[in-house]
Amino acid sequence: MTGTLSFAPGVQLITPPTAGGSRILGTLEFIARTLGVGLLITSGTEGHPSTDSHARGHAFDLGTIMLSVILVLTIYTLVTALLGPAFYVQLEGPSPTPRDPAFLPIYVHNPGATAEHMHLQVRLGTMYP
Repeated sequence: MTGTLSFAPGVQLITPPTAGGSRILGTLEFIARTLGVGLLITSGTEGHPSTDSHARGHAFDLGTIMLSVILVLTIYTLVTALLGPAFYVQLEGPSPTPRDPAFLPIYVHNPGATAEHMHLQVRLGTMYP
């Protein structure tokens, strides 16, 4: 569905969400509506150690493999501008190299990743708000 933010089966959230987690999700929902695209959260709190930013509700993964290169770059530009310096955003994937050279400046090889995704989190060492 276009203009929506949805969650993959099995994605878990902290209830109530943390302030930083709410900001990330709200920003992604705004971007989905603005661009008229469907976006999918592929990871929340599930499957991470208790000390991980995901498990504490401060990080989410956005599936990107089904999105065009230009759309991924547009979302990255918008989300980094809207979230600001208190947040960290990077494109991650299991491959040592990204699927497109345009991703090189924002790509991090994550051998534990199951697929390409955009990782968004409250920057470590930052209290939000």
